[in-house]
This record gives sequence, C-alpha cells and structure tokens, in this order.
Amino acid sequence: MHFSSLWLKVRAFGGACRKAALRLIDPETYSKRNIFLFGVLLVAFVLWKQLLGLYNQYVVAPALSQVPRGPITDVAASLLAIASILFFYTKVRAGYRLSFWQRMVLFVPGLLYAAALFFNGFDPENTWNFYTFHSTERLRYADTVLLLLLGGVVLTGYSIWIGASAPRPSGSYLQEDVPLTRTAADSLNWRPEARRVAQQITSLSTHASFAIGVLGKWGDGKSSFLKLIESELTDTKAIVIHFNPWLVESTAAIRKDFFATLKERLGDYSGELASEIGTYANGLASVYDNTAAKAVKEAASFFWDTPTLTEQFKKVNEVIARLRRKIIIFIDDIDRLDKDEVLETLRLVRNTASFGNTIFVLAYDKQYVSNAVKLTNQANSSQYLEKIVQLEIPLPQFNPNKLAQRTLDIIQQSTELRPYHPALKDLLIGNTASRPADTFQQHYAAHMRDPKVCFYPEVITNMRAAIRFTNLFTFDFLPLAKEVQLDEMVNLTLLKFKHPALYEAIKAMRVVKPDFDIMAGRSESIIKVHEEGLDAFYKQNPVETDDKELLDKLIQHLFGNDHLPPGQRTIQRPSSFSVYFSAGSFDNVPLAELEELRLGSATAIMPKLIHWQGKEQLAEAFEVLVHVREFNDRADFENVATAVLAAGSILDRSVIEWMREINSLSKQIIENLYRQDVETFKQFFRHQFANAKDPYLYEAHLAYNIKADAWRGITTSFFLSDLELNQFTLNYLSRYLDANKKVDYTAFGLHRWNGEKVDRNNMICILPAANELMMHALQAYPDTALQALIVPTGQPPQEKHLTFQPFLMQIFGSWPAVDGFIASLPDSEQARQVQAEYQLYKDSGYREFIRTTVAPA
Repeated sequence: MHFSSLWLKVRAFGGACRKAALRLIDPETYSKRNIFLFGVLLVAFVLWKQLLGLYNQYVVAPALSQVPRGPITDVAASLLAIASILFFYTKVRAGYRLSFWQRMVLFVPGLLYAAALFFNGFDPENTWNFYTFHSTERLRYADTVLLLLLGGVVLTGYSIWIGASAPRPSGSYLQEDVPLTRTAADSLNWRPEARRVAQQITSLSTHASFAIGVLGKWGDGKSSFLKLIESELTDTKAIVIHFNPWLVESTAAIRKDFFATLKERLGDYSGELASEIGTYANGLASVYDNTAAKAVKEAASFFWDTPTLTEQFKKVNEVIARLRRKIIIFIDDIDRLDKDEVLETLRLVRNTASFGNTIFVLAYDKQYVSNAVKLTNQANSSQYLEKIVQLEIPLPQFNPNKLAQRTLDIIQQSTELRPYHPALKDLLIGNTASRPADTFQQHYAAHMRDPKVCFYPEVITNMRAAIRFTNLFTFDFLPLAKEVQLDEMVNLTLLKFKHPALYEAIKAMRVVKPDFDIMAGRSESIIKVHEEGLDAFYKQNPVETDDKELLDKLIQHLFGNDHLPPGQRTIQRPSSFSVYFSAGSFDNVPLAELEELRLGSATAIMPKLIHWQGKEQLAEAFEVLVHVREFNDRADFENVATAVLAAGSILDRSVIEWMREINSLSKQIIENLYRQDVETFKQFFRHQFANAKDPYLYEAHLAYNIKADAWRGITTSFFLSDLELNQFTLNYLSRYLDANKKVDYTAFGLHRWNGEKVDRNNMICILPAANELMMHALQAYPDTALQALIVPTGQPPQEKHLTFQPFLMQIFGSWPAVDGFIASLPDSEQARQVQAEYQLYKDSGYREFIRTTVAPA
C-alpha cells in the first residue's frame, strides 16, 4: 500500500515533467512576443547597471533633473500627479484592461526608478541627481514616475480580480450559452441542492455501479447543475470522468469512445486497470464485429485460450477494487441523441460498464428518453429506466425572477446597455421601491409606456431561453435604443422569440393594419390588430392552444390601445411602426430625425434635407421616405410627400413609382386623412408643383410622366388632371425663358415635357402654347440657341452621329419655316458651321448627320 502510494506520486511527477518538456518544444512557446520578452529580461539581468546609467544620462538628466525648482513647478508636478490618479481611478471603475505595450510604458520607467532607489539605499542622489520639491524635501519631481507604476499595478490587478465580471467592451454584449464553471456565480441558487447530491455521492459505498439521473427539459440548466455537483465533491481521491455521447459520430462509436475515454483517464492512476479495460473493450468489439472478423477471432480462440467477456468484466472489477478509488462518470446531453444512441448509452450504464465502485451521473429529459426506449421496448419502457437509474433528481425549482436577473446581469456587463438596466429591472422584476418616485417617473417618461405589463415570465421559462432572449433583445434594441419605447421593444422581442413567423407577419403588416382614432376627434391613423389576417395566419401556422393564448395577449398589448396620447412615440403610430423593425437597416440616418421630420413643421423640411445632404445621409433618408405607406395624420402625409419630392429633386431621383402608389392609395388617404375633402388633397399637390424653383426640370419631368402614364393606360385616373399638369409645365417654360433670356438645353427640356398626347405614330405632340413660346424665344435670342440646336442621336460618341432638336418642326410648324430660321441666324463662325451641318441634316431627310469638323468652343 505504501509502495502503491509512492508509485502514484512518482507517476504524477513524471507526468508533470513530461508536460513541461512538451511545453518547451511547443512552437507557441517561441512566439515573437515571448522571444522578445525573454531577450529583454536577459539583457536587463546582465546589463542592469549599464542600463541604469544610460537611463540616468539620456532620460532622467534631460527630462527630470534639470527641472527648475520653484512654486510653479511644484504646482505643475502636483497637478500631474492628481491627473494621473484620476485617470487610473476612472479606468479602474470602467474595468479597463491594459494592452501589452501600455503595461510596458507604465511599468518600465517606474521599475527602473524603483530599482535605483532600492540599489542605492533609497537615496537616488548617489546615482541620480533628482531635484526635490521647492515646498518640501520629502518629495522629488521624479516621484511622479512611481505613480505610473502604482497605477499600472493597481489597474492590472483589478482587471485580473474582476475577471469575467468586468464590463464588456462596446459591441461585445452577446452572451455565450455555456454551462457554469466551477467558480461562476450560482444565479439560480442551486449550489445547496448540488452539495446534497455531492455529499450522497461521496458517502455512497457500493460494490456495483450506481446511476443518478438529473432530470430537466432542454435549456433548463442540467449541464450547469452537473458542474455544480462536481465542484461540491469533497472526495479528493475520487476519479472524475466526463463523457458526452453527443460529440460521437455514430451509435457504434459511442461504446468505442466511451472505453477509450475510460482507458485514457484511468491510465493516470493504474496501468493495469487501463490494460484490463482495453482488453475488455476489445472483447466487446468482437461481439459487434461483422461475420468475417468474428470468424477469424473464433478460429484464433481455438489455438489460444481467450477469456470470456464475463471473465474480463470480473478482472476489471478486481483491479478497481484494489485501486480503492471511487470512479464518478458524468454523462451529459443524452436527450440530444437519436433513439439508437440513447439505448446504447443506457446499455453502457446498466450492463457493459456497470463496474463496481462506479457512479454514473446522467443528465437527460425523462420524457424524451422514455419515448426513445418505448420505440424499442414499448411494453416495459418505464420499468426499463427504473432498472437503470436508481435515483432520479429533478432540477431544483427556482423563482422566475432568477431568470429575469440573468438577463439583467448580462445587460449590466455592457457599458452601452447599462444605462437601461434600472428601467429593465423595474419592468422585469418590478423593483420600484428602491428609487424615489420622481426619479422613477422621470426615467419612464423617456423609455416606457406602461411599466407594469411585461410577458417575460410567461415566455422565458429556462436559463437557455433567458440567454437567447437577452442576446436577441440586445442585438435588436441597441441600434434603436433612443428611437423606441423600452417596454414595447421587450414585448415585441418576446413575441419574436416565441414565434418568429408571427413577428415577420406583423412586420409585413399581414396581421395588423392601420385604423383611425375617431374617438379622439382627429383623423389619426393607429396600427391595430387585423383579426381576419391573424386568423388566416393561424390557419397556415397552427400553434398549441396555450401558445396561441399567450401570443394573442402579446399582440393585443402591443396593438390593442384605442387612444394614444398626442406626440407619444409608440409602435401603434405609423410614423414609428417601421422603426421597431429597422435595427441595422439604416446605419447613417438617425431614425429619430426621420420621425422628427414627419411630425414637425413643414418649414423645417428643407433645412433638414440640406443637413442630411451635407452629411451624405440624404440618399438613405430618401429611400426610407419613399417606402412610407402608413401615416399618422394629414400633417404626417404632407410632410413625407413634401420631403420625397424635394429630396428627389436634390438627388435627381425619379419618384414616379412613388406617385403611382400614392395615386392608388389616394381614395383611402382622402377618406381617412382629409375627411373626404378631395379639393384640399388636390390643393396640396398643386402647391407642390406651383412652388417649383428654377430650372423646374424635375417637376416638369414628373408632371410629364404622370400624363404619360395616362396615355399608356398605366393609371386610369390621377388626382391632378392633365389640364392642370399642362398648365404647370407651360408655366415652368414661360418663367424660365423670361428669367434667363436664352434658349439652352434646359429650355428645350422644359419644352419637351410640355407634351400633351401622342399621335397614331406614337410621336409626342407638344402643347401649341409651348411651341409658340419657344418660337418667340428662338427668334428673340437666336445666338443663345446655337449650342443647344444640335444633340447626339444616342449612338456611341466615337461615331459622332448627331441630329437637330427633334421638336424644331413642331415649334415652327413646318420644315420650310425651320429652314428659314436657320438661314436667318446672325452671322458668326459658329452660326456658319451650324448652317453647314443643318444642310447635311436636311440632305439626310431630317434624320441625322455625321460631324466632320469640330465646332468652336
């Protein structure tokens, strides 16, 4: 017995030496950083005196010892010391972690100074000529270097001490779903129950194996409970082995990997036991081998005496008995296996590996495992499990607030989310008594609509769900934190977590729709539940009755209010609805600014658009605005429409598709937002066209496209008539010509957009009044038209295919009249070239010509 104990110690020492040797030959040991550190330490050890001298000569003397003594220097040094202390204090409070180079900067100067003080009897004047303070000789100006060293030590030590509880840096707020570690906080207070189980395991004495089952649903925390049991074991001689069959690739491999794990782990304590387990595992493998391999082994057994499986099993038990150590095997994730793998794992526990003094601790969902057994042994499925597992321990019950606390703990770890921790705590747990009423009310005024309603306990029922929900909530909430109501976002995320398809249906407005708050005495749209759409969704996506009731409560809470306080941001207000579903969609445009534009004054729209243009945000804002289809009220609609038209003009983006959709919604808009006042609705758009600014091209082109839609039969009606649109385009042309006194490309463009119809040849017919305006302008300012008379035909530019303005014949009424205008151009070199090229154009039958000479600039 004494020899066995000594042998174990020798083996342990040999194992440690082997690991050290492997560490020496590990390539990671010789990384560039480690080699650099080793070189620095070696040089410092060999040349420390020379280094101190050089440091004194080139750093201390120029920087510190020549500082003039006096009250001003004292104050400056004191302020530097105070600033250093405050700097390190704030960093410690924030849980800041120093990088390698930051530690070098802080530690090296201070360590050198401290070394000089130590090696010179704490009298630096023997080596270094430091000045003392003017006001006291107990301090030297160079002592401020020691503050850097002290701050670095404190900050490094504090970072190590707080460990995993340090606040997560920006962007790293997601939480991994892993079991508790041995040192992790037991947020569910399961440790006392785990301690009781561990005490039973420690005191258990059995010649046969014993199996304990830890029962719980997926995500309830079975793996964490196993970790807690292990951490509470007091038997220091016990051999703890972990086996996870879920990590094994097949049913046959479960048995092989299990015995390989046992052999490797027990080999550290007994070579004989490892050998016997290997022999036993090989014997088991022969039972399951294919026919050919089994025949070879049977033939071999004819010549050699091969022990039976029963004899091999007995031999393993004898070696375990001599070892005098308890073997504790933890098997997790059984309820993740398929039925054959479940049965193979249970067979290991009950038969093939039921060695003496061996305790199995299994974690599984009993219903899942029973169903797997029932598929093979339908008659005795319940007795089957009872025969294998001698003690079943359901996971301890816990207060649902513990799950909410887990969410709050994760929120607390993120510096970006921490400001919302108090409001979330009041919402999830309802702890409102800990703060004064005025602070509480002020806090919720910014973040909450109704702090009393939250469905967290009904949706989140286990620890895994708490972690997954928190990750989902923080991922969606953080980009929108200043844009949405906190309680609405929590409940919306709960709905998304519970039923993602229903969340998408809400987002697509298939189960909700805009309604109107008639009782409020104003035409204001409110997003309400669409009962028919919701019933249709449930028919396509059946859910359990209990789940349906919970989902209905969530939807009714989010969209069931009939009255909304004026100006409150809520998911039921159309101007805010899309914000709740836009996390990460629009990274550059603050959604609050978009909502401010929609709900603000019409006079503030253009300054806001110019502001966005300056910050290169206008294009993204335009994309948001053109997709708005639900509006709070008339003012909201008119602000959006004004912004779309103005932004489109600035960006030169077509809005004809938007106008088509508004046209299709015009009946609904007039009925709900304008109280059937069609004239006021039309007057708004008349105002938009009437307020167009020089050069008018954008509005003229839009008006032309609206008319062209009617010609092509795309829209059968529009809220502005062709007559009104013609009047606008004609007015644009007249105002431009009067103001600019020239006929350029813009003038010809405005003339083109005065088309009133297309003829049987699909040619655009220009308004006669527009033709007359252009003819008078060409005759009044012919020299200004020379550059704009000739245009490309659309062929590749290297071909130099050109033509004259296509509507010249309509302007003058006939080609002879055009010929006369060209011939009467004021004499100039450019006019002569235009006349020569017009002759080429005329010779081609008024189609096109190829330029052979270069026109003067």
